[in-house]
Amino acid sequence: MVSLFVVAVFLLQGSLFLPPQAAAFKIIPSGGSLTHHRITEAAFLRKMAEVCRNVATARGKEFTLHIDSKLTATTVQRACSRSYSSLLKLSTFNLAIIQTSLGNAAVDGNQFSTAHHFDNEDFKNGRDLITQGVAAVKVRIEKGNYLSARTSLGLHVILYSHSNWVELGNTAPLRTLIKPELPFNNLAGPNTKTCQSCVGKNCSNNILPEVIQHKKLTSGYFRLHSSSKPAGKCSHGGILDRTSSKEPTGGINKDDISSSHGFLHMRAAEMAIRATMELLEDIRLATGNVAFLRLMGLTQTSVLAFVIDITGSLPNYIEVFKEVCFSIIDRRRGTSEEPSEYVLVTFNVQGFGPLIRTGNADIFKKHINSLSASDGGNFSDMCLSGLLLTLTQAPTSSDIFVFTDASAKDSELKSAVEAMIESTKSTVNFLLASSFSLHSEKDAQLYRDLAHVSGGQTIEVTNTILSQANEVITDAIAAELVTVLQIKRSSSKVENFTFVLDPTLSNVKVYVTGDSLVFTLYSPTGVSQSGSMADGPLGSILTVGNLRRVKLNSANQTGVWMISVNSTSSYTLKVIGQSSVDVLFYFVEIFNEGHEYSWGQSFTRPLIGQNATFYVSVTGRDSVTVSEVLLVEASGSGVVNGTIKSVGATDFLVNIDRIPEWAFVVQLKGLLNDSSVVCRFQRQSPTHKGSRITIMAQSQNIIQPGVSFSLNFIVGSNTTGGNYTIRARTDQGFSLSFPSFMTLGTRGSAQGSVTLTAPSNTETWTGVTLTIEAEAAGSTDLNYITLRMTVAAFKPLFQGGSLTHREITQMAILRKTAEVCHDIATAQGHNFTLPINNRLTPSDVQKACSASSASSSALSSLGFCLAMTEIYRSNAAVDLVFIMSAAHHIDNEAFSEGRDLITRGVAAVKASMQQGGYITARITLGALCHTLQDFYSHSNWVELGNTAPFSTLIKPELPLNNTADPSTPTCKNCTGTNCSDNILPEILWHKKLTSGYFSIFTSTKPAGKCSHGGFFDRTSSREPTGGINKDDINADHGFLHQHAAEMAINATVEVLQDIRLNIGDQAFLQLVGLSQTSVLAFVIDTTGSMSDDIEEAKRVIFSIIDSRRGTPEPLEYILVPFNDPDFGPLTRTEDADIFKERINSLSTFDGGDLPEMCLSGLLLALAGAPPSSDIFVFTDAAAKDSELKNTIRAMIERTKSTVTFMLINPFSFRRRRDVLQSQSFTSRSISKSEKQLYRDLAHVSGGQTIEFTKATLSQATAVITDASTSDLVTLLQVVRSPAIADFFSFILDPSLSNVTVYVSGDSPVFTIYSPTGVSQSGSVADGPLGSIQSVGNLKRVKLNSDNQTGEWKIRISSTLFYSLIVTGQSSVNFLFNFVEQSEGGIFTPKANRPFIGRNATLFVSVTGADSVTVTDVLLVEASGSAVVNGTIKSLGATDFLVNIDRIPEWAFVVQLKGLLNDSTPSLPSRFQRQSPTQQQGSRVTITAQPSSTIEPGIPFVLNFTLVTNATGGNYTIRARADRSFNVSFPSSLDMAIERSAQGTVTLIAPSNTVSGTDVTLTIEAEDSESGDSNYVAVRFTVMTKVTDFSSPICQILSIKADCPVKCSRASWELSANLTDGNGTGIAKVSLSRGNGHLSLSNVISADGTNVTVASYNASCCSQEVELVAVDKVGNVGTCFTSIRSPSTVVSSSASYSVSFSMCVALELLVSFLYG
Repeated sequence: MVSLFVVAVFLLQGSLFLPPQAAAFKIIPSGGSLTHHRITEAAFLRKMAEVCRNVATARGKEFTLHIDSKLTATTVQRACSRSYSSLLKLSTFNLAIIQTSLGNAAVDGNQFSTAHHFDNEDFKNGRDLITQGVAAVKVRIEKGNYLSARTSLGLHVILYSHSNWVELGNTAPLRTLIKPELPFNNLAGPNTKTCQSCVGKNCSNNILPEVIQHKKLTSGYFRLHSSSKPAGKCSHGGILDRTSSKEPTGGINKDDISSSHGFLHMRAAEMAIRATMELLEDIRLATGNVAFLRLMGLTQTSVLAFVIDITGSLPNYIEVFKEVCFSIIDRRRGTSEEPSEYVLVTFNVQGFGPLIRTGNADIFKKHINSLSASDGGNFSDMCLSGLLLTLTQAPTSSDIFVFTDASAKDSELKSAVEAMIESTKSTVNFLLASSFSLHSEKDAQLYRDLAHVSGGQTIEVTNTILSQANEVITDAIAAELVTVLQIKRSSSKVENFTFVLDPTLSNVKVYVTGDSLVFTLYSPTGVSQSGSMADGPLGSILTVGNLRRVKLNSANQTGVWMISVNSTSSYTLKVIGQSSVDVLFYFVEIFNEGHEYSWGQSFTRPLIGQNATFYVSVTGRDSVTVSEVLLVEASGSGVVNGTIKSVGATDFLVNIDRIPEWAFVVQLKGLLNDSSVVCRFQRQSPTHKGSRITIMAQSQNIIQPGVSFSLNFIVGSNTTGGNYTIRARTDQGFSLSFPSFMTLGTRGSAQGSVTLTAPSNTETWTGVTLTIEAEAAGSTDLNYITLRMTVAAFKPLFQGGSLTHREITQMAILRKTAEVCHDIATAQGHNFTLPINNRLTPSDVQKACSASSASSSALSSLGFCLAMTEIYRSNAAVDLVFIMSAAHHIDNEAFSEGRDLITRGVAAVKASMQQGGYITARITLGALCHTLQDFYSHSNWVELGNTAPFSTLIKPELPLNNTADPSTPTCKNCTGTNCSDNILPEILWHKKLTSGYFSIFTSTKPAGKCSHGGFFDRTSSREPTGGINKDDINADHGFLHQHAAEMAINATVEVLQDIRLNIGDQAFLQLVGLSQTSVLAFVIDTTGSMSDDIEEAKRVIFSIIDSRRGTPEPLEYILVPFNDPDFGPLTRTEDADIFKERINSLSTFDGGDLPEMCLSGLLLALAGAPPSSDIFVFTDAAAKDSELKNTIRAMIERTKSTVTFMLINPFSFRRRRDVLQSQSFTSRSISKSEKQLYRDLAHVSGGQTIEFTKATLSQATAVITDASTSDLVTLLQVVRSPAIADFFSFILDPSLSNVTVYVSGDSPVFTIYSPTGVSQSGSVADGPLGSIQSVGNLKRVKLNSDNQTGEWKIRISSTLFYSLIVTGQSSVNFLFNFVEQSEGGIFTPKANRPFIGRNATLFVSVTGADSVTVTDVLLVEASGSAVVNGTIKSLGATDFLVNIDRIPEWAFVVQLKGLLNDSTPSLPSRFQRQSPTQQQGSRVTITAQPSSTIEPGIPFVLNFTLVTNATGGNYTIRARADRSFNVSFPSSLDMAIERSAQGTVTLIAPSNTVSGTDVTLTIEAEDSESGDSNYVAVRFTVMTKVTDFSSPICQILSIKADCPVKCSRASWELSANLTDGNGTGIAKVSLSRGNGHLSLSNVISADGTNVTVASYNASCCSQEVELVAVDKVGNVGTCFTSIRSPSTVVSSSASYSVSFSMCVALELLVSFLYG
C-alpha cells in the first residue's frame, strides 16, 4: 500500500513525470522528458550533496563537487565520504533512492483521486496529503523505521505539472504546500472560468488572460469515464482525459514534453525537484543530520538478530554463545560496520518470545547475558515460531542467526517462513549444536532449505568449535556484502561451477557446506587448491563444523573461477564478497489506469506459468551493460532467460515469458563500463518462488487507532480448487482476525476479510505492514501479499479547541445538577456558593451538592460519575449503531423524524423513571441527547442568527414551521475551501431551516441542497460543493463550532429541566447518580428447614434497617424469596417500614433436604436491582439450578453488584417438613463442591461466603452493615485454592477511613504488619493494629483509625481454600469499562466480554479527586499471581485510556495504582484500588443492535450475531428476560465453517404491561465443548404508543395579597385551575418554587372537563411560586407567578392588596410556560 508521504512527493512533482518506462510497456517518455524516478533521484542527490557540502565547510574541508543536474549516486557518495572522513555506504544509498522511487511510482497504480493528483482544483485536500505525509515520515524516523520512512518518502507531488503555477510566472516552489499554517490565497473560485479552447492542437495560450493577470491558481479537470466538468474550467488533457473533449477543449498538464503544455515540462520538472528538496530540508531540520544520513541510506548498516534455543539441553552451548556474541559486538564498536540495531528472540518446547529490539549494544549484551537454559531436553522446540516472530517484527534485510540443537516442533510453518524471508529479504543462518545428530535427516533438511532460500548457511557445530562461528557471523554482517554465486545440490555427483570476480570485489570467500565433501578450486590463471589444504596458493581454509570457508588471497582475483565439487550427500556452495556494485530487483506490476500507463512494486509471488516483469537496478556504478538476467533453478540446472530493456544508465526492465514451477534465484551478468578496463561482473539474488495461487487486496492508507479496520482480499488459483489455509500477521503485533481457511473451485476464487485493530494508544503516523498468506492444502504451494498502512486518528476523543458529544453532555448535566442542588439548598435555607458555568467538574458539583444537602453524609461521587458515563456512552453509541440514519443525526432535512426520536425518547425517560428504571432512563437520555445536539451542528439554526435553542424539538404539540421545501435550493458552491458564505442569501433572509445531506456511499442528493461536508461525505463533492457542519473547528462551518456547541449545551439543559419538572428533584438526582447509598437486597431461602433460621434472619435484617434510620439510608430495599420449586416475586421499595412488613410476612414452605432454586432467586435479584447493589443470600441448601452459574456470572460482570452468601448450618443435618410429618432428619449437608459454587460466585462479585450456625447468625449484622456502607472501596481481593502460604501487600492513603480486613476460609492463620513494622496475629482479638471479630468462618479485622497511611502487609497460611478482602470508605474510587473506538475517535462501551488473545482498551475514570497520576493499571489473575500490564494514556485530570496488548485466558480483576496529587499541598500520596468484580475474556462475542422501545402485546424480533476467533463449533444459546415476558430463540447455532452465525430472539411484552416498564434481555452463547461463553445484555423500555402531546393548561383565578413591609406578618393566596383538555388527564401537581402550602381538589367543569383546583398560601416573604402540572404520559405545564413589584415604593407602615385584575398595573409577573 502507498503511504501518505509517497503520495506527498508524487503530488509535489506531477502525476505523469512518468516512472521509468520502455516503449514496449509505454512506461518511458520520449524526447528527454523527466520521470518521477529521475525527479526524485535528482532531488535526493542535490539535497544530499548540499548537506555534505555544509558538513565539509563546517569542518574546514574542501568540497569540489558541482551540485547540478549531472550528479550521480557514486559521485555524491564519494564526495560525502570525504566530508565525513568515513566511507559512506553506496549500495544502501542507491537502495534508499530505489525504495523511494518504487513508492512514488505506486501512487499511479494504487491512488486514483483528485487530491492525490491535484486535479479538479483540489488544492486543500492535496495539501493535507502532503503535510500529513511529512508528519508521517518524521514520526517513522523518530521510531527508527527508516525503510517505512523511505517508502513513505516517495512523494508523488503533482502540483507543478497539473496546475498553472509555472504559467503564472513563478520561479520558486509554492511553500504553502508544506506549511499548513499558511493560507491558500488567490485560488480560482469554483464558478470562475479559467480556460478557453485550444487552437487545434496548440494549447500554449489556452489559459484565460484574466487568470494569468490576477495570478489565480487553478488546475486541470480530469475524468476517465465522463466528460463532465464545470463550465469554463481547464482540463488536464491527454488521450485518457475525457473532459478535454468538452469546451474549453485541450489541457494544461506538463507531464512530458509532448503534453498539452509540454513546452513548459522542463521548467515544471525543475520546480518539482526544488520543491522535493524543500521537503527533504524540512525533514532534515526536524530529524537532524545523523538521522537524515540513515534515511538516505549512507550510514544505514545491517541489523543483527539472534534466535536462541534455551531448552535444558544447551546450558554449556549458551555460555559459549554469549562469548561469541560479545566478541562480535565489541569488535564492531565505533566502526562503520556497527549494526544499527540488535534483536533477540528466545524459544523452547512450550513457547517463544518476546522480541527484544534495541540500538544500544550494552543493553543488548545485558539481555544476552541474562539467558539461561530451561527444562525441555533436546525434544522438538518452537524454533520456526521464534524465527517467524523475528522475521515479522525485525527490520527488513536483517541478518538472523538461529541457534538450536532440536528439530522444529512447528515445521508446518516452513512455507510461511519462506514467504516472510522473500518479503523481508533477510538472511537466515542456522547454527546446529552437535546433539542435533540425534534427529533425522529430514529435520536437518528443513533448516538447510530455509537457510538456502534466504542466502544463508546451515552449520553444524560442537561446543568446542562454536567459538569459530564468530568468523561466520562476522562475514555475514560485513558492510556491502554481495552474493556472486549460490548453489544447492541434494544428489551426489561430481559437478563443476564457474563464477566471475570483478575488480570491485574484496574479501572474497567461498563457503562449501555438507558432509564428506571433496572440492578443488581453480583460479583464472589455472592455479588450483584442494579443499583439504588449510593454507594454499589461492587462500586459507577454515573448517567450522560441517562448513569449510575459503578466504581467497587478495591478489589476482579478477576473472572466471571454477570449483569442482564431489559429495555423497547434499551440499551447498556460496561465493560472497564486499563490493559497492550490487543488484536490486523487484517484481513489478504494470497498471493501465488513472492518468497513464504506470507501474509499482508487486508485494506478492508471481503466478507460475504466466509472464512477469521485474525492475533491476545496478548500484555502485554510473554506467553498466547488463548482458544476461537469468532465472536459475535453485536446486538444479534449469534456466529461464529474461528479455532486457534499458531504462537508464543502470536501470533495466526484464520481461520473463513464463515463471517456472521450481524455486529460482535471479542471476545477473554484464559489463562494468566505468572501470579502467571494461570487465565482466556477476551477481545473484537469494531464492524466490512462483505460485499457482494469487492474492489481491486493495486497502486505504489510513487506519485509526482503536478502530477495527476490515480489509477484503481475494484468493484465486489457476489450478484445481480445494481448501486453502489462511494466515495473517503484522509487524507491529496488532490484533487480527481472519478466516482460518477458504474453499476455491477449479480455477476459481474466493473472497475473505482480515480485521485489523491498532491499539488505541498507537502513535499517529505509525507504519504497519500486514502480511496475508494462502497455502494450498496437501502441498507446499503458498502465496502472500504484504500491505503497508499508516495509523492515524482523524478525531481524537479530546480534540484541541473542539467540544465532543461527551463534553457537551457532561457540561449540561453538571450545570443542571448544580441548579437543582442550588434550588434545594435555597429552599432548605442552606448556602450554595458554587458558580454555575461550563467550568464545572464532577468533583465540584458532587462536593457542593453534598455540602448543601440536609444529610450529613457526602453524596456518592462514584455513582454520579457512573451515571454520567452511562449517559454519554449511550450518546456516543448513536454514531456507531445508527451511523447511516438521517433521523438520528438530523441530516438530509429529516427534522420531523429527528424530533419524533427526541420526543419519544423524552417520554420513555419519564416513563422509565416512574417505574424506577434509572439505568434504562440514562441509556435513553444519552441517545436522544445525541440527536438533539446534532441539530445545532448539522442544521443552519446557528447561521440563521438564533441565540436560543429550538424548543419545538422537545414540544411535539408545536408545528415545525419554516423548513425548506424538498425542492428548494439551499446552498451554493463553496469558494475553494472557504464555505463561510455557501448558504443561499434567500434562505437566510426568509429564515428557512435546512440541514446538510450526507452519504458515504453515493454523491446523490437533491438539486441545490447543502451537504454535511467532510472527509467521509461523498455528497459534498457534488454541486453545490462543500458542507455546513460544525462538528469541530476544522469543519466546513467550523468557525461557528463553539457557538453551536454552546447552543447544544443549552438545549440539553432545557430537556433535562423538562425531565426534572416531571419527575421531581430527588428523582432527578437519582437519575444522575447523586443518591445517598447503594441498594440493599436480600435473597432468602423459605424452605421448611429454614423455619428456625429465618426468624433469626428477620431479626438481623430488622436490626440493620433500624440502625440506619436517620443516617444515609439505602436508596432502595429488595427482597426475593425462593424454595423448591418456586422463586420470587421481587419486592422493591424505598420505604423501610413497608420492606419490614414484607420481610415479616415470610414463612417457610415444604422443601425438605433437596437442593433449592437459589440461583434462580439470585438471578431475579440481579436483573431487577440497579447496578452496584449489595445482595445477601441466606440459605442452608445447595443450588438445584447450578446450570445457571455462567448466567449469574455474566449478570454479576454486567451489573457489578456484590453478592455475599450466608450459609446457615452448612454441615448440619437438613430438617424436612412436609404435610405428613411435622419434623424429620436426613444426613445430607452441602457438599464441598456445592459450597465451592457459592464461593466462586461470591468471589466473582467481590463478596464473601460466610458459614454460620443459628447461634452466630446475629453476628452477620456487622458484615451486612459493612457491605452496605456508602463510598465503600476495595483495595485488595485475593483467593487461593489450593491454598498456599503467601505474603500480600496493600497501600492505605489519607482519604481512607473505616478500613476493614476480611479473611475467610477453613482455619487460616494470618499476621498483619503495619507500615511501621508493628504486627498483630489473627488470634489476638484486640491488638495494637485493630480489633478482630470471628463471624462464622470469617475473621473481620477493624483497623485502628490512627497511623494507617502507607504500605501494609499480611501473611496467610492455610491448608485449604481461603480468601482475603481489604475494604474502606473513601470518595476516591475508579470506574472502568472496556471500550471500542468508532469512526471519528468516539469511544463506545463494549457490551460484553473482550476477545481472549486480542488487544483491548479500557476507559478508566478516577472519581472523588480533582487530579491524580495513575502509574499502573493491571489485569491481575483472580485466583493466582499472573499480571498483565496496561499502557496508560491520560485524557485529562482524572480520565485515562489503557491499552491491554492481550486479554488473558484467566479471569482477572482490574487493579489501579497511582498518586493523589491533591492529598496535601506539597506531597502526593500513593493510593491503590481494585475492582471487586471479576472480569473474563472469551473466544466468542455476541452483537445486537436493538430498538430502545418495544410496544406491549406486539412481538419484537431482535437479530444477533455470533463471531468466534477459535475454531468454530456448536454453541448453546440461552436467552432470558428479567420480566416474565415470552422469549423464543434457537437452542444452538453452528459456527464450524464460517466462524460466525446469526440468530433471532423474539420478545413479547404482555399487552397489560405498564408503560415505562424496563426489561433486560440477556443472550448467552456457550461452546458446547470448552464451556467458553459470552453474553450481551440489551435493555428496552416498554412504551404504549403516545398520542397525547399537549401540555396541561394553567388558568389563574385570583391572587390575594395584603403584604406589609415586614413580610413575615402576613401571607398571600393564589387560586388556579389546571386542566389537560382532551389529553390523558392531570397525574400530579407540585411546587417547583415557593415554600408555602399547596392544596388540591378536583371538580368537573360545566363542559365536563376534569379540573384540578390548586390553592396556594404562603408568607409574604416568599413572593414567587411555580406550579408544575404533569399529565399521565409525562407532558409538563408550568405556571409561574410573583407578587414582587420592584417599581413600587412602599413606606414602612404601608401595606398593599392585589387582585388578579391589577397584575399589569403593578407589574405583577404572571407567565404561562408550557412543558
